[in-house]
Amino acid sequence: MTTPASMPSDPIKTASRVLVIGLDGATWTLLDPLMKSGRLPALSSLVSSGARGILESTIPPVTASAWSSFYTGRTPGHHGVFDFRKRMGKESTDRAWVNHGDISGPTIWDIASAQDKTSGLVNLPLTFPPVKVNGYMIGGMPVPPSKDEIGLPAGLIDEISRETGDYISDVDLLRGESPDVTDPEKCFEFVDQVGAAVEARGRAMKYLMEKYPTDLTFCVLVTPDRLSHLFWQVMVPREGAPPLTDWEKSLQDKMFDVLSKMDKVAGEIAGRMSDDDLVVVMSDHGFGHLEELLKLNVLLKKLGYLKFKPEVEGGLKRKVGRLLPESIKKPLRAVLGMNHPKHAGNGGEKKPFDPYSLIEWTETQAYSGGSVEQGVFLNVNEREPHGTVQMGGEYHRMRDSLIDDLSKAVHPSDGKPYFDWVEPRENIYSGEYLENAPDIIYQLRSYTTVIGEDAEPPLIGPWSQPRAGYHRREGVLILNGPMIKPGTELNKTGIENVAPTILNCWGLASDVEMDGKLINEALTAEFLENVPERRESFEEATGKFDPCDQSDAETEDLLKGLGYLN
Repeated sequence: MTTPASMPSDPIKTASRVLVIGLDGATWTLLDPLMKSGRLPALSSLVSSGARGILESTIPPVTASAWSSFYTGRTPGHHGVFDFRKRMGKESTDRAWVNHGDISGPTIWDIASAQDKTSGLVNLPLTFPPVKVNGYMIGGMPVPPSKDEIGLPAGLIDEISRETGDYISDVDLLRGESPDVTDPEKCFEFVDQVGAAVEARGRAMKYLMEKYPTDLTFCVLVTPDRLSHLFWQVMVPREGAPPLTDWEKSLQDKMFDVLSKMDKVAGEIAGRMSDDDLVVVMSDHGFGHLEELLKLNVLLKKLGYLKFKPEVEGGLKRKVGRLLPESIKKPLRAVLGMNHPKHAGNGGEKKPFDPYSLIEWTETQAYSGGSVEQGVFLNVNEREPHGTVQMGGEYHRMRDSLIDDLSKAVHPSDGKPYFDWVEPRENIYSGEYLENAPDIIYQLRSYTTVIGEDAEPPLIGPWSQPRAGYHRREGVLILNGPMIKPGTELNKTGIENVAPTILNCWGLASDVEMDGKLINEALTAEFLENVPERRESFEEATGKFDPCDQSDAETEDLLKGLGYLN
């Protein structure tokens, strides 16, 4: 294997070290005005002396699949992660949660380790439980609150807490239901927690970088994502929207202060690197406004592809929901088994709501994926537990028919299609994990609408949080280093392209199975000429994973507050 030592030296330099700062959910729509106003001086400095552009996320732009594409340089069909949940198996309608062990292929830190580089990894999504690396790893979302040991080597979190103060893995108010966004006090409390979390992350990073320096340092700051999910339309009001109220203006200013804290943390981390190092700032996706909730299983029922169980179809529950006061409705729902957000199991343990328990499977041909999955599964015989559709000709006829029906379905208020496009999965993905993807992929009203998983009316209605935002594909990318052309405005590039570009800038080989390509336009002509890209097989370098005993209820709590589940 060729080593970095054999690569050309001055004046063509490969990076000595690499720093990756993840700004989860960041978008230029939010950052550019704040940079222009002087609130984000560190990011402005990195942009002015480096290259910047739009980083295009996966389809759909979901955290789990997007970060997995960066880690591996592969698209979802090749790394196997399409959503926070795996697809249904043959034996049960349960859909297990995705975690670190479900990402197929060597990660950028696996590849670096195989070439004698050390890594320090902090708060990367889907890295709980942590795995042993050549350095250290502190797990990222979803991290359950019941777990104290979220870092390796063992005892690392206790050490950080002892030396720098409490380590905050995420915002406590996001565990379970989202904060009441009609209550200004709760809103300000939430923003304060987001600010405290990023400051704690900064203290931890400064300590780790000084005490345990590594060749690759990778930290994800979730600040933009956490603020944007609840308050995007306060930070970036829509054109023509009513003016912000006085307390919303105060909240906006407070959120901008928190983003300035994030910028300070990013600047302090980047300030520990030298002129010979590569600094990458990136997000997994961007953001935009969120408007509505579509009950896709209800639409599938309306189109004749799904049937609910008789007790769900009956009119009694609708009357309960519409006519009775809450004092009567709540106990009656309990008797009827209608408390679906959570219900008590054996020993009083809380269990997550199971949308698939509402379905009469023997009379169903298709069913919706999760809230943000932007996909439909066919109920296939010998693939799903109660499959009714035969794979082969019937499958393709049924899928073509459903694609046509979904494409023609229109919103009752404006008469326009619900879906921007509806496609068979092989038109969107390719790779060995294609069969794990939903059978049909769609884009729902430019991501301004997400899916509701229950069966109660209305079919489509306003999202419950009026100031909310949701993911878009357009994220951010900043590259800064000796081989980067300063002042370059990059063309839009896929998130899978970042890992091979980093490795090449570092003088290391990439994995031969990566889908990603070099972002050549960011690199100087001299560097491209003298440091050709190399590809080798690193399949044997994939980190070992120990199974996690995290409960479904804990994971649901972690994702519910962000709107990944509803």
